[in-house]
Amino acid sequence: MRLALLVVLAGCDRLLGLDTVPPAPADAAPPEVGHWSQVAAGEAHTCAIRDDATLWCWGRNDVGQIAAGSAIEVDAPAQVAGSWQTIATTVETTCGIQTDGTLWCWGMNLYKSAGPGTGAMPTKIDGGPYVEVVVGYFHTCALDTGHHVWCWGYDGNGELGDGSAGGLEGVTPRQVATDRTFERIGTGSSHACAITDDDHTLWCWGYGAFGQQGTGDAVSHPSPTQVDDEAWSEVAGGYYHTCGLLSDGRLRCWGYGFKGQTGNPLSPSSYVPQPVGVDSDQWTHVYAISEHTCATQRDGSLWCWGENDNMQLANPATPVVDPVPIMVAPGPASWLTVALGYYHTCGIGDDHALWCTGNESGGRIGDGHGSVLVPEPVMNAPVATQIAAANDQTCVLDANGARWCWGANGRGQLGDGSLVPRDRPTKMRATGTSIVLGDSTGCLLDASMHLQCWGTSSYDEIDDMNKPHYVPYDMQPSIAPWSAIAITTHTCGIGNMGVLYCWGYSEHGEVGAGAGIPGLTYSDPTPIAGGMYTSVAVGDTQTCGTTAGGTYCWGYNYWGELGNGTQSPSYIPSQVDTMTGPVFAAGSVSCQLVGTTLRCWGLNVDGELGVGDVTLRKVPTDLPGTWRQLALGRTHACAIATDGTAWCWGRNRYGELGTGDFHPALSPVQMSTAQWLQLAVGDTHSCGVQTDGSVWCWGNNGIGQLGRDHLRLPYFRLP
Repeated sequence: MRLALLVVLAGCDRLLGLDTVPPAPADAAPPEVGHWSQVAAGEAHTCAIRDDATLWCWGRNDVGQIAAGSAIEVDAPAQVAGSWQTIATTVETTCGIQTDGTLWCWGMNLYKSAGPGTGAMPTKIDGGPYVEVVVGYFHTCALDTGHHVWCWGYDGNGELGDGSAGGLEGVTPRQVATDRTFERIGTGSSHACAITDDDHTLWCWGYGAFGQQGTGDAVSHPSPTQVDDEAWSEVAGGYYHTCGLLSDGRLRCWGYGFKGQTGNPLSPSSYVPQPVGVDSDQWTHVYAISEHTCATQRDGSLWCWGENDNMQLANPATPVVDPVPIMVAPGPASWLTVALGYYHTCGIGDDHALWCTGNESGGRIGDGHGSVLVPEPVMNAPVATQIAAANDQTCVLDANGARWCWGANGRGQLGDGSLVPRDRPTKMRATGTSIVLGDSTGCLLDASMHLQCWGTSSYDEIDDMNKPHYVPYDMQPSIAPWSAIAITTHTCGIGNMGVLYCWGYSEHGEVGAGAGIPGLTYSDPTPIAGGMYTSVAVGDTQTCGTTAGGTYCWGYNYWGELGNGTQSPSYIPSQVDTMTGPVFAAGSVSCQLVGTTLRCWGLNVDGELGVGDVTLRKVPTDLPGTWRQLALGRTHACAIATDGTAWCWGRNRYGELGTGDFHPALSPVQMSTAQWLQLAVGDTHSCGVQTDGSVWCWGNNGIGQLGRDHLRLPYFRLP
């Protein structure tokens, strides 16, 4: 979606007695290139301050995180009224300090981390004047001019640091319980740290189960606890890890590090500070977020490490997880400041231009390419006969069986031999007659009925020992000929003589081999009881299949996804009923097409069952209409009616329903009057092939899954 520059109207001067920011000037002009001084990044939004003290935000606004009124998404900078000196964000909450020292917060306000207001517009926080603010997942902390730290919001793990712990909500700021005074603060998702202004020691409090407080233990501390005797200059918190800069320029990280975010592959997790990479004294600043970390050196270079599944490390040559610091791809000559979002990274160069990289969904990197709300043609696609989608990637087969794919590729899920995402259809290796995609895997059924599979396993779903395959390989040839395959964290396929085999993750019994144990994984294909199967489908927690005797499901059943009228798990096939027809599964939703009747059961919090409400179903429930094909995702679905038109329902956060807006639908809504051959859906995007073979996509294009040919690597330079 392309929105013109939106001038933020923050509402009236007073709302229910609360101070709120007045409207921005109606003639506010978009910022010129350069002139940026500070930037902050959240989960799907970004805010930055110019050198004239104006504040601009862009990205998702579904909970008011960019203070853009009723707009749900803004894909270019929009001004927030006021004169600002500092800004901070995390997830979906934003806080900023104006030049007069007043502190304002807006956005997601669960547990009142955004203050006493509703979060829909900037609301003034008591106290101050303030000089620094940091935002956690459900709590916020600020440093006042008297060098005292104040926190508010969630306090279930001692996040507020006042010694109380266990209180679920602190509406007004509480002073952190210590007689020490501080000069710098930092926060993680559920913990906080501060550096004293006299001896520069580091103190942390809050949640500590992963050692993120650095105090040598894995417990929560409701009051500040000293980390060590070193002198520190900076501290930054991630989700379950923390990093800090010693006064002599050496860098340390600690806490949970199995996504590489602590920068130490030999000891990824630690309860005490440990060196990052080569123990250099050249570091100048450090930044941390959920699962990646970045830092600058004295020569102005930027180094990042941790998860790179959305190119947030700004280096396309970096693998999906990089546990050691690597200098990011060239940008400006040197970096002044950096902000880390969950799936993107932004930084200001020495030219004072603002640069962003990573997932562009929701408009978070400000490049004018947000969500696509109606189907758009994929211009470089071949004339297609089949289409498949999963997570953030899409593939089609042409008339010759050639495979063309695009989208995310950080785990080799496109099977082209690389880990580089593709923003346009690219011809891949191997040909076949049908194709199926998993979250980070894919399989092609070739002309000899063998399975050619690729990608990265997490639970042996495409290979034993979780060996990655970046190009297709012949999987389980001894069981061929195969007639069907389905993949999530476990895999099921119909092999020789109609025997159904399953393997992979089976904590909830989804493999159907008679056991469900936490962490249980079946490395080898296990035959499933029930005779000859004609169709199979796998969700995150369940498997369903069809035989001549009816429909069977097994696995977890908390949401009724087994369709047998109970919410009890079953580790072996449990009969739904005697109806036959192809089955479908995704997430904790199951469906079946019986003739032209579509029926669904299971989880329904987003209306993904399409039955008109958000109540889970423990037995199959018919949808209105008559149907010939279904594409089922975790939170939304699209289907082709018997007249060839396309309809969608469920969650619509990124326009994945293709209806021209962001409104969810509890029952099928017509998406297109065109004639469709096949539809496919990923987590937040949808695609389809029309009867003339043309390929169309809509929804989220964060990592190129719509094939729109504008994925920018490594950076987009704003505006």
